[in-house]
Amino acid sequence: MKQLDIFENVDFYKEQIEPLVKEIKAVCNANKIPFFMSFAIAADEDGKIEYKRDALTPASLKVKAANCEIYPLICVVTGSKAVLVADVPEIEFEEAEDY
Repeated sequence: MKQLDIFENVDFYKEQIEPLVKEIKAVCNANKIPFFMSFAIAADEDGKIEYKRDALTPASLKVKAANCEIYPLICVVTGSKAVLVADVPEIEFEEAEDY
């Protein structure tokens, strides 16, 4: 069985990274810059990783975007299954006849 790394950086995150995240978030908010970030801050002996995440979505900033990559990232990290667009079959629809 493969040896898993165990680490615990919760305090380091709180002391060193979290203030930077807050600063980045404030600057992005002021300039309407959407973002998503994720930090692996701990991992236990079972390989389960604890994450700290933050984001400003286009919707939260009232920014209209046609090709936002943030929402799919959030879906994936919260457990949704990703499907490549190339793997999605094209569906042809026939026009319904009037009854």
